[in-house]
Amino acid sequence: MNICIETERLILRQFSVNDTVKLNAICNEPNILKWMPDWESSVDIREKWIEWIEKQYLIVTRTTARIMLAVTIKTNGRLIGMIGIGNKEEVDNEIEIAYFVSEKFSNKGYITEATKAMTKWAFDNLNLDYLIAIVELDNLSSQRVIEKSDFIKVETRMILNSGETEEKPFYYYRLYNKHTKSMNFRVENFTENYAKQICNWKYDNNYSIYNFPKWHIIVKENWAIAIETKRQNEFVAVINELDDLCGYIRFINNSDFVLIGLGLKPSLCGQGLGNNIMALLKSECKRKYGNKKIVLEVRSFNQRAIKCYKKAGFKTIDIYNKDTLIGSDEFIKMEFSY
Repeated sequence: MNICIETERLILRQFSVNDTVKLNAICNEPNILKWMPDWESSVDIREKWIEWIEKQYLIVTRTTARIMLAVTIKTNGRLIGMIGIGNKEEVDNEIEIAYFVSEKFSNKGYITEATKAMTKWAFDNLNLDYLIAIVELDNLSSQRVIEKSDFIKVETRMILNSGETEEKPFYYYRLYNKHTKSMNFRVENFTENYAKQICNWKYDNNYSIYNFPKWHIIVKENWAIAIETKRQNEFVAVINELDDLCGYIRFINNSDFVLIGLGLKPSLCGQGLGNNIMALLKSECKRKYGNKKIVLEVRSFNQRAIKCYKKAGFKTIDIYNKDTLIGSDEFIKMEFSY
């Protein structure tokens, strides 16, 4: 496989032994070693590494990828850094994106440009389901790069990273391939523990209206998720293949329709997972209640959700104002019929 990726200002190309001296100088810069101490090396070791990487270009597969590319300036060919993907042993061999840039060329947007291009290439050519990134909590510049590249912060994890002697906290990011959208979901019983987790979810900006109060307030005010019988009879938890809580669905059975409510973990919103969630919702509703109509309500400002519901076959049947626990708002009622 011959890999060469062109962007507006850069060319990302395969390394050759001719890059040894320049790459080694960058790898030993203090700003690189601060975050990637295992990259410190001699010229001889770096040359052997490049020879090994050259062999990896020939054996790339969807499940075992080790692609490291030289980041070069398009106008003059100057080597300024590295961008790559590879299986990360410390996180169950998930495929990670990693990068660095010489301090002389930092804060110019080069590595963000390279990250976006590398991500697109990996999704288009290897058909990966998702990529991950792990970033130290105080590495603010790397966090900006990965977040500008549309990765979503999922959680904080304790990781024994390569070159380190002790575990320490890292932000764990994911970016899903919107062309595969292959995250697998299942439903489980909605436990009190899941209910408490949802109370800690925080949505931003206009979506903050969906934030739940603290658990003790939920209990005091007798919300449905705090009542065990309602959790058992009306709610299900949406769980992914990593056994993480990703969302919930509520089914309220009526004589001729089922009223549903649902929520998705904030870090997963906007990741193109709506089709999966809605397919699961319709499947579970049909299993429980047969071919009854499914009805839902959504605030009219939430065009992201409305678009998702329409794509799943729901149609608008009414628009009205409604008083809620946090005030009056305009709602759209939507319906799905088999």
